[in-house]
Amino acid sequence: MKLAGLQKELEDAFKASPALEVKWAVMKDWNETMRYDLTIDANDAKDLFSACNAHRVGVLPWIRKRW
Repeated sequence: MKLAGLQKELEDAFKASPALEVKWAVMKDWNETMRYDLTIDANDAKDLFSACNAHRVGVLPWIRKRW
């Protein structure tokens, strides 16, 4: 976020939407190798998917608006 110049905007978004901050916390440690992790349980997988894709407060929709 710092390199992209979006740190302040992200902090403001967290203040405006605590739900986004929670979803960001779920997503922040994800990496591409996790998609092959067979040890992740179904609830964690659902939480990760929801955090990424929630329409109004998901991480991916927030990022897409800034591409």
